[in-house]
Amino acid sequence: MANDCPSHKGNCDASPSRCEGPLSFYSRGGSAQAYKPHAPVKSDVCINSSTQQSMATWFLARSSRRRAPNLKVGLHLLECLSSEESQCCCAPRDKGDLEIEIWQTKPDGCYSSITPGREEGICRATLEDTSFTTLAPGSTGVLGGLGPSGWDFAPYGPPVIHMLFSEEQYEPLLVHLPIIFDSSLQPRSFGGPDW
Repeated sequence: MANDCPSHKGNCDASPSRCEGPLSFYSRGGSAQAYKPHAPVKSDVCINSSTQQSMATWFLARSSRRRAPNLKVGLHLLECLSSEESQCCCAPRDKGDLEIEIWQTKPDGCYSSITPGREEGICRATLEDTSFTTLAPGSTGVLGGLGPSGWDFAPYGPPVIHMLFSEEQYEPLLVHLPIIFDSSLQPRSFGGPDW
């Protein structure tokens, strides 16, 4: 990559006050404790299912809704470097040797087994390129979608798709993509009416 920045340099302010936004209970997305290495290479993370989607309805309840919608996701990769004129300098990049691992809950809010050899590739994938299809994930609670026999307890958060980006010369980057269909799950402060 060339050392000079693209034409939009100087427009990016990486100061915490501009990038982080308001903090809330779910502002950082869900947990990554359900990560399982060596997911199969494929472009569909969760296949079509008749399972209903369990979606949090802020923040102490979770209800089943109609069949989970199909999602088509495309990733636009950027490589960002620091420069003397600006705190950041980003330009588009190709996937190259970047490994992208995706995992999420099934529509019912449970992760597939994290035990090696069991439920391999169910709602998990290593991407060949930068796009994938999946079903909308379900919401997890305090057991993080890993409770026995699908048990989980409030509070529930918005469902997320987890993405782990790995490349030899860089530190791994974990990204949580919230999938919010209900406006009541937008980040906000917890207060008396929530009881």
